[in-house]
Amino acid sequence: MINLVADPLTGDWVSLADARQERPLTAPGQSTCPFCPGPSSEVGSPPFHVAVFPNRYPVFDGPGAAEVVVYSPRHHDDLGYLTPAHARLVWEVWRDRSQALAARPDVETVFVFENRGRRIGATIDHPHGQIYGYPYVPPRLAQEHRALHRACLLCELKPWALIIAESPHWQLAVPQAMRMPYQSVLVPRRHLDGLGALSREELANGAAMLQQAYRGYDHLMGFRASLAMGVHQAARGHLRLECLPIERGQMRQKYLAASELVMGAFVTDIPATVAANRLAAALRAASRPPACSRDLADLTDLTDLKEPES
Repeated sequence: MINLVADPLTGDWVSLADARQERPLTAPGQSTCPFCPGPSSEVGSPPFHVAVFPNRYPVFDGPGAAEVVVYSPRHHDDLGYLTPAHARLVWEVWRDRSQALAARPDVETVFVFENRGRRIGATIDHPHGQIYGYPYVPPRLAQEHRALHRACLLCELKPWALIIAESPHWQLAVPQAMRMPYQSVLVPRRHLDGLGALSREELANGAAMLQQAYRGYDHLMGFRASLAMGVHQAARGHLRLECLPIERGQMRQKYLAASELVMGAFVTDIPATVAANRLAAALRAASRPPACSRDLADLTDLTDLKEPES
């Protein structure tokens, strides 16, 4: 059963979805995967390139929507290491599903995202993302609407962010006010409100730059970095993709504690200038696209290693 409950102190909505306690969890060495093709899997047996289906353990179920996007039938195909054509296909799926969900009367906001790595919250190792169709406007998006009411801060990044990579259609930057170590934003140069407004060239260029960002994080950390990636798109906003890694280097993880969880006040251990310089260097080192998809076995995250120091 799913219940939407409003916090009377803030007006924020909370989804109470007790069935999610039963969602599957993959473990090292497990022989079965619900996202690998097969007669008993969630994607079934027919061949596919990218699969989309309703989440069996949704946070919303009318009003609202929750979908799963499996990037590839191969168990180790990470988004950062797909072929360029395959990465573009993932973006096209994001675009098409965003437009379809946005057209529904019970959806106020469409949010495409990925929890990359077990420590950030991925319960299934097979690389995948999700799409939420919120039946309301989430709090952060509402705050941004108020901030962007008079002028778009994303049309000119330099006053508030440090640009670390550029292309003909996109800019990748580290915000001066990072909420997480090595946070970055990928922003189209044109003022666009969503994925559906991207040209063919902008979509392909954005897919390539997001892949470069993923590989840059992996190069910087020395392992498959755990991060949250989310796509901000709204009628009154400026499209952007945001990456928030939980890694802060030296095998250490950034934990959200009382200040962040209770007061919503973030504390970050690394100055933005230092993070920008390190990430820019890692991006340059990881700029060459792979010849083929890279096996995740070569990109071990920290799940099976010693618990990082706090």
